Amino acid sequence: MNNKKYLPLNKSDLDFADELYKIDNVDAIKGDIPVLMKWLQDYNWPPADLICEYLLKFPLITYKKEILEILNSNDNVWKYWILVRLIKPAITKKDNWLIPKVEKITLNPSLGEKENEVDEIAQEIIDKLTFNNLFE
Repeated sequence: MNNKKYLPLNKSDLDFADELYKIDNVDAIKGDIPVLMKWLQDYNWPPADLICEYLLKFPLITYKKEILEILNSNDNVWKYWILVRLIKPAITKKDNWLIPKVEKITLNPSLGEKENEVDEIAQEIIDKLTFNNLFE
C-alpha cells in the first residue's frame, strides 16, 4: 500500500495533489520523482496534468536524470508527452545539458520518433529557443 499520500494510488486518484502541492522543497520527494514521471507516460491519465503542473514549479535540471532516461528510451509516446508538457513550456537557454539531446531528435529521429511526431515537437522547442534568443 502507498503510504506516501502525495503519490497517486490509481488513474482516478486526484486527491494526492492536495498533499503533493504542499511540498515546496522538491528534495523532500527526490526519490519519488521517477514514480511521478511514470504518470506522464500517458497524458490521458487524469493525474498526469496535476503532476506536470507541480513539476513545472521547479527548473528542468531538477529532473535531469529522469528526463534524459526518458529521451534515451524507446518509449516514443512518453518522449512526446515529456517534450510537449514538461520541456517545451519550461526550457530556456540555461538548459544547455538538454538542448543537444533535443537537437539530435530533430536532426536524426528514429522511425518511432517520426511516427509519434516526437521530432516535430523537438523542432518546435528548438524554434522557441532560437526565437527567444533573438530578443534577449
